[in-house]
Amino acid sequence: MTIHHDKLAYGKLNPLRENVSEDRMAKMLAELNGGDGELSSSQENCAQSFTEKLKNADKRLFWGEKVTLKPVETEEELLCVADLKLTNDTDLKSQDCLTCIVLCDEKPVGYINFCKWKGLGEASSWNLLICESARGRGYGRDAAQTAARVLKAAEGALPVKLAVERTNLKAQRFFKSLGYELSEEIYGDDLVFILK
Repeated sequence: MTIHHDKLAYGKLNPLRENVSEDRMAKMLAELNGGDGELSSSQENCAQSFTEKLKNADKRLFWGEKVTLKPVETEEELLCVADLKLTNDTDLKSQDCLTCIVLCDEKPVGYINFCKWKGLGEASSWNLLICESARGRGYGRDAAQTAARVLKAAEGALPVKLAVERTNLKAQRFFKSLGYELSEEIYGDDLVFILK
């Protein structure tokens, strides 16, 4: 078997000695295809991880009418959110998850996890917990609307999917009121709502 090397790429990559990032690979591919090695904004967006896309989104997207979503870097930052337990999606080091504290007037009232959808198809998702003492004031609705806006800006055409327990009729009504539609998909035993 004969292997032919492209003269432009030959010698640029030695996989035994170099750790090549996805970004560098994309630039090299652009060079091979006659480009200047600079990534277009769509190529650059594809090369970023889910978390990087969210962190690089316009910070104003994280401001709602009543609440602000503040990305956290350490678990200690989450300790200031009273009477809440972290979910399994709270992984601050994951490239598929971004956790934010929900703030109202600089005071923590809950937290939200942005994550890649773990069910069928490519989509993004979020889950939200508001402190019991802060419920009934519209913070959850505002945080949910803000979350959808952030994900649509960062992930573009990807739908947003949410898993909801079949027996949680209040949550089902809430998501419908936000424009989510019940899909035919099932996630475990849960119903799936989708925002296209």
